[in-house]
Amino acid sequence: MTLYLDTDQSNQGWETFEYVINKSKASENTVVLEKFTGNGYGSEKVADCEYKVDGRFMTVKVKKSDLGL
Repeated sequence: MTLYLDTDQSNQGWETFEYVINKSKASENTVVLEKFTGNGYGSEKVADCEYKVDGRFMTVKVKKSDLGL
């Protein structure tokens, strides 16, 4: 699953999204948070984020500071 985040309501990033989670392969305990560079679908890694799956629910912990908030 890929999760796209629009954090500032601007038209920057890819299709207005500034961040993407899980564009790059996840590990057993973390997913990768990346920021779109403005060059098409290009992105750069910002941080590894913890995640947990419990039955049909998935929780991802993302620090506000990693999102520039």
